[in-house]
Amino acid sequence: MSADITALELFAKSIVDSEGWLSDPNIVPIPWRDIQLPQKLCFGILVDDGIVKPLPPVTKALERTRRAIEAAGHTVIEYKPYVSSVSSC
Repeated sequence: MSADITALELFAKSIVDSEGWLSDPNIVPIPWRDIQLPQKLCFGILVDDGIVKPLPPVTKALERTRRAIEAAGHTVIEYKPYVSSVSSC
């Protein structure tokens, strides 16, 4: 999407600042707000949803991502989705 986070922030802020909710009632009116992120973040990762197992290259990429996030000092937790029932097609 972009070469850096600053450009992404500028793009997103420009879209939100256009106040699209004034012309489209389906847009939730949430104005742009600046936030301060904590130094240590927590990420959820979904490796396998119990229904579709990812291919080995995808699993490897997810594990590399997990290691990189943890190496940067953040926390990664395994997300386990709740699946009440699976219907057969």
